[in-house]
Amino acid sequence: MVAVGAVSDRQARLWLCTDVSGPFTVEVWTCQGEGRAAVVADRRPPEADGTMAFTLPDDASAIGPLWPATVYNFRIIVTRTGEPIGEGRFETAPPEGARSSFTFAFMSCHQPFHRDGSMHPEAARMLATLEPALEGRGVKYVLCIGDQIYADAPGASSLLRPDRERSLLEAPVNTIRARYQARYRQFWAFPEVRRLQARWPTWYIWDDHEIVNDWGARRLHQQPAWRRLFEGARGAFVDYQASRALQSGVSQPSAFHQAFGWGATATFVMDLSSQRGMREDEAQVYGDDQLAALKAFLDAQRGRDVVFVVVSVPLVYLPDWVVALGEHVPGQGATFGTRWNAAQNRRACDRLLDVLWAHQRAVSGQRLVLLSGDVHQGAALALRWPDGALAYQFVSSPVTNALQGWRERLAKRLAFSMSHVRHGAERLATVRLGCAHPGQRNPVNRLNIGVVSVKGEEDGAAIRFEILTCDEGEPGVAWVAYDSGWL
Repeated sequence: MVAVGAVSDRQARLWLCTDVSGPFTVEVWTCQGEGRAAVVADRRPPEADGTMAFTLPDDASAIGPLWPATVYNFRIIVTRTGEPIGEGRFETAPPEGARSSFTFAFMSCHQPFHRDGSMHPEAARMLATLEPALEGRGVKYVLCIGDQIYADAPGASSLLRPDRERSLLEAPVNTIRARYQARYRQFWAFPEVRRLQARWPTWYIWDDHEIVNDWGARRLHQQPAWRRLFEGARGAFVDYQASRALQSGVSQPSAFHQAFGWGATATFVMDLSSQRGMREDEAQVYGDDQLAALKAFLDAQRGRDVVFVVVSVPLVYLPDWVVALGEHVPGQGATFGTRWNAAQNRRACDRLLDVLWAHQRAVSGQRLVLLSGDVHQGAALALRWPDGALAYQFVSSPVTNALQGWRERLAKRLAFSMSHVRHGAERLATVRLGCAHPGQRNPVNRLNIGVVSVKGEEDGAAIRFEILTCDEGEPGVAWVAYDSGWL
C-alpha cells in the first residue's frame, strides 16, 4: 500500500507499507510525461509494521524540485527486484497566498462492519461513492478528522471485548501496538480506501476510537495499564497516520496538532486525544502548548481569506440540559463527558472560545470555519458572537458507520437544537444554516462526506458546504443531501 500525506507548494510526503525489504525507488512524473526517479533508503524499525514515510524532494534529492499547483503521478518499487509497492498521484498546493478557487473534502468515523464482522451494505455503497464523488467535484485534498479505525467495534472482533480487555491491558506496549496495527490493516483493506489514500493528499488526526471509546473521559484511563494501552495505540497511530505529516527525523511531540496553508486559506488541526485526561473534577482536553500553538497560528494567518480549525468533537451538538442529565445516568457519564458543554470540559471550552473570539475581533472580514466529525450526523451551523461576528461549524460524520443504538437514535432527535453556546458569562448564539434547495435537510442522518468549496474573489473569498451521501440506487453515485449555498 502507498499513500500521499501532507503536501505544500514545494513538497509532498509519501507513505508506504510493505513486508518487502528496501531500498525503494520512487518514480515521479507530470501529466506532460516528464519523469524523474530517486532511491530512498529503507529506514523502517522492526516495530513499525512495514510502514515508512518520506518527503519529496528532501529525502529523495534526485527527484529535484516540485512546482506549485502541479499534478504529479508517482510509483514506488523495490529497487533490487522492480517489484511494485503501489502507485498514485498528488497535486501540490498553489503558490503561497494565491487567491484561487478550490474544493476539499473531510470525513470521519470509518467503521464499515456489521456487529458480526461482515461488511455492511450501506458502508459498501458509500465506499464505492467516494472516488467518483471526489473526482467529480475536483477535490484537491482530504481531511480525515477522527475514528479512521475502531479498536472497540464491531463487537465480535473488538480489542476491548470483556474477555480480551484484561489480557490486552496486561500486555507489553509493543504487543498492544501490534494489535492496533492489525486493526489498521483490517479497516484499510478495502480497495476504495487504498485508492482514496493514494490519489489525494490527506491530513489525519485521531479521535477516541483509535484508542477506546470515550478515551480520557474516565478516571480509570489514568491508571498505568490504560496509559500503557494508550502508548501502544499511539505508536500504531504514528505508524499509519501521523507519520504522513511529521517530518523525517523529528521526534514525536506530546500532541499531533498540525497546520498547513493552501493558497489564501490556512488550516489548523487540533488533537483532542493525545493530551486528554481527568484532573480531579476537571478534564484536560488539550495542553497549554497546543492552545498556544493555535493562537500563534491564528496570529500568523491574519492576512488569509479563510481559516479552518479542525475540532474533531463539535462545539455545538447536544443542549446543555441533555448533557447535564446524561452525565448522571449510571454507566453513561463518560459518554456525555466528552461533550464540550459537559461540566468537566467547561474551562477547556471557554479557553478555546477565548482564543477564537479574540482572533475574530482582531481580524474583521476573515472567514473562520470549524470542521468537526464524531457525532454520526452531518450538519451546518452559524455561531454569532455578542459583537455580531460570525463563525461557522461544518460537521461530517459518519462516512461508513451505519450501526445505530438507542443513544444514536435519541441524539438524532435532539442534536443541533442548541440556541446558544455558553462562553463564560456570555452566550454565543447558534443557528442551523438553511438549505439552498428544496428537499434537503440539516442535519443529515445518513452516511456522508463533507465537501467545502472556496471561491477566491478580489475582496476575499466565499465558502460553500455540501454534504454528500448515497442511496440504494446506482452504486457509486453520490447525491447532495445538503447544500449551504455560497456564504
